Amino acid sequence: RAVPIDPSTPSQTLLNEQRYALAVMYYSLGGQGWIYGRNVTLDDVASNGTWMSRSNYCEWSAESTDSSNQLVCDEFGNVLELNLGSNNMTGTIPLEIGALVFMSSYISSSNAISGPIPTSLGLIAPLQTFDISSNTMGGELFQAEYSGPDGLAEVIEFVANSNNFQGNIPTEIGLWSRLQTLGISGNEITGTIPTEIGHLLYMKVCLLFQNQITGAIPSEIGNLNKLSWINIERNQIGSTIPEELFSNLDLTHVILKDNFLSGTIPQKVGELSKLMHIDMDNNQITGTIPEEFYSNLDLQWVHLKNNFLSGTISDRIGDLSKITYFWTSSNELSGAIPTTFGNCINLKWLELQNNNLNGPIPEEFGNMKSIIDLYVGNNDLTGTIPSEIFGKNMTNLHLNDNQLSGPVPQNYGQSWRLEELWLNNNRLTGTLPIIAEGELSYLVELRINNNKMTGEVDDSLCQNNLDVFHADCQPPYGEGEPHIVCGCCTTCFSSPSSLPSSSPSSFPSESPSLLSSSSPSSFPSEAASSSPSTPPSSSPSKRPSARPTRSPS
Repeated sequence: RAVPIDPSTPSQTLLNEQRYALAVMYYSLGGQGWIYGRNVTLDDVASNGTWMSRSNYCEWSAESTDSSNQLVCDEFGNVLELNLGSNNMTGTIPLEIGALVFMSSYISSSNAISGPIPTSLGLIAPLQTFDISSNTMGGELFQAEYSGPDGLAEVIEFVANSNNFQGNIPTEIGLWSRLQTLGISGNEITGTIPTEIGHLLYMKVCLLFQNQITGAIPSEIGNLNKLSWINIERNQIGSTIPEELFSNLDLTHVILKDNFLSGTIPQKVGELSKLMHIDMDNNQITGTIPEEFYSNLDLQWVHLKNNFLSGTISDRIGDLSKITYFWTSSNELSGAIPTTFGNCINLKWLELQNNNLNGPIPEEFGNMKSIIDLYVGNNDLTGTIPSEIFGKNMTNLHLNDNQLSGPVPQNYGQSWRLEELWLNNNRLTGTLPIIAEGELSYLVELRINNNKMTGEVDDSLCQNNLDVFHADCQPPYGEGEPHIVCGCCTTCFSSPSSLPSSSPSSFPSESPSLLSSSSPSSFPSEAASSSPSTPPSSSPSKRPSARPTRSPS
């Protein structure tokens, strides 16, 4: 006859259910391929730190990459935390996760997990941290079972960046009243940002970038007075920038680039005393850079390029002594370049190209000892090239398409790290100076074409194996002698027989001759503007400006 099963206490039932849930998760998430905690032979007497052994499941915990324990239990054996990030996990998160009803933290980021978020997540009432970022999960991101009125109420961090989730941000998001971090970037989220986001009074970090969100930035976002970081870049958000956004005085990072934002920069931006990073690149913003903008003395990264900004750059730019990036290229800025840039001794990347700036290049640029990239091409700058700008850290120097005159400074070879030197389409004269041995050994692009320069290029420069060297080494319109004699030019332009006294934009179109090919039709197309585009955690890459400009050839 059947042997009766001893009844279990409710607490023992809960422990059994948690053990069962962990076992199902091991198999569902490809436990045999894990880096930490795997039990390859499924040995039930395996040592501590190995899943699926017969020991107490609280002892299955292995130490993961960040030295944290994979599995944390309380004194009663209830699972409180699962830290499974960067563990070569595959498969899907099973519904059985809902049996871990005491769990406050679940992290399985940076794996290859697929499938949806199980609706049983809503059963884990104490859950505060949920991080599944950098996987290949998909489906509806916000499901009613855990994000609706009866869903998670204690959640503090909800992070699902870099997956394939879809759907809208629901109005019920406002019920997550304790939420401090919302990270849903790098998905396929659509719809608008609900006004109920203004109920999240403890929100500190809001990452919505790289989705398909439309509509406006709700003014209710001004209620989030603890907000320090907002990133909504690479969406389809339009309308104007609400001044209420700048009511959040703890803001350090405001990243709004690559949207359809219009209107002006609110003057209230000057009230953000902690602001370090502002990025509004690639929008449709008009008006001037407000004078109040320069009150943010902690600013390090300023990205305003590819808009329709007008007016001048204030002399107060020199007050921003911590500034590292200042990108205002491809706008409609005018006036002289402030000499007070010389006070910005930490400035490394300066982009002013493709504007209507005039006057000389300030010799005070020489005080910017940290400068790496200096782009002032496609303006109306006049005067000579100051020798002071050739610092030892300079890597890319673009002075092309201006009205600069005089010779190339004798000391230009001192910028020994220089990779790109664009001087083309100016009124420069004289002969390219001889460089010393070892100078400009990293130079890969040199453009001096469409100037008034003459003479022979010294062999000292030709020994550096330039990939691109453009010069006026072709006779003017097929007659006479070329202005430049060059043994290593990669592309020859017809030497202009006479140059107009007006803007270089009126230069006649020159037919280049590619020395490696007899056919002018094989001349490679040129980028309209070469500029850094990636802030600030990685080395800046360069991409063409999105706005039509004068050719840099």
